[in-house]
Amino acid sequence: MPFSTFAGRLAAASVCAAFASLSFAQAATIARPVHGISQAAPSTPSITITAAQRALLLEQATPTAGSTLWHKVLAGFTDIHDFAGPDGQYPQGALLQGLSGSLYGETQQGGANSLGVLFKSGTTAQTTAFTTTHSFGATGDGATPSGGLRNIVGDVAIAGYLYGVTTAGGADGDGAIFRVDASGNESVVYSFTGAADGANPTGRLLAFVDGNYYGTTSAGAAGYGTVFQFNPYSKKLKTLHAFTGGTDGGYPLAGLSIAVKGFSLSGNLYGVTSFGGSLGNGTIFAISPSGAFSSIYAFGSAPDASSPGTELVPDCNGKLYGTSANGGTAGVGAVYETDVNGHESILHDFPTDGFGNYLTGANPLAPLSINYATGILYGTASQGGAVAAGADGVVFKLDPSKPLASNFTVLHTFGGADGYSPEGKLIVSWDGNIYGTANIGGANGVGNIFGLPIQ
Repeated sequence: MPFSTFAGRLAAASVCAAFASLSFAQAATIARPVHGISQAAPSTPSITITAAQRALLLEQATPTAGSTLWHKVLAGFTDIHDFAGPDGQYPQGALLQGLSGSLYGETQQGGANSLGVLFKSGTTAQTTAFTTTHSFGATGDGATPSGGLRNIVGDVAIAGYLYGVTTAGGADGDGAIFRVDASGNESVVYSFTGAADGANPTGRLLAFVDGNYYGTTSAGAAGYGTVFQFNPYSKKLKTLHAFTGGTDGGYPLAGLSIAVKGFSLSGNLYGVTSFGGSLGNGTIFAISPSGAFSSIYAFGSAPDASSPGTELVPDCNGKLYGTSANGGTAGVGAVYETDVNGHESILHDFPTDGFGNYLTGANPLAPLSINYATGILYGTASQGGAVAAGADGVVFKLDPSKPLASNFTVLHTFGGADGYSPEGKLIVSWDGNIYGTANIGGANGVGNIFGLPIQ
């Protein structure tokens, strides 16, 4: 049944717990090859959390096909809004959804200063309920937002300020952390200097139970990026780790994630680097809020994933799931899973049909999303798909409890007019639909917002 109240959202924790016990047993029966190098994570005590805290941390909504919370479930793939330039162009990053059903997001370019916008949108076909709430690029403001918005309850915009990052702009031109209030007023709360605090953040921020936000920068410090902690009250930033480009990795392009098993929250945060590691193709790392750091997995050569650039998504069972745009048997990317000790395996790679076509997609550039009621993963690939449909990228679902040969389904292939190159994290909504953005394509060629029913 749909959860139409916040209390219902929190009650979904019991569903998550039931799924966790089931999927753990199923996963143990599936043999998958493991590649690369694993090593122990930092020894950090786990944190016991309540059902309410876990529901918030996991952004748990228990979406149900057939829900009519705000409107009828979409009949099929729907083009919700086509960007035109003044209202933004090239959307990228995760969407948030308010309890009224509105979607909140960002574009990397367009707007009054051509340096990106924040927007609010309805969820029906060619909605008139679309508003550009802020244009980036004024003096001292951030420029080119990236990764998506975040608040204290993850993907649900219900409380306090929304926070995000820009890859450029700010007082020193090296990027910024910004916040947005309920009226859409944006302000820069921290400007990166390019020194020890890093530069050019591209990944989404993570709110943790200690009240701080955690994130990464792709450059600065020793030249290979950082992991940082930001206190939204004092507006102070602390660098927890400066990457060296060696065995610890380098150039983190994605945000951080938590890991949850039952009602135990790992004391570490988890992320990926796109470079370095003992095998040179990037790493999975664990870091504590105090800065204890370890590279727990080094990506290797094909058929392993390679050079990952998207944040990990947790299930309820201690697993984390990710994508890479490189690696795999055909060199065009893979979907992988890992546990908190760096035991990584491939769930799907994107094969060629032998004629240069990638019918299940290619080069996934967005993080995965999960339906916590079913454990099914949803994602996009920026290219490929059915040739007859246009092969401009796909929306897919993956059931990690199934064998490799039958765990993957293409739900939609883009053809340009309906979008091209989806790069933003999908939101699996409790209204029975999935929403996302395509970076280009659509009616005006500069991206769109789309939706389709949960399947």
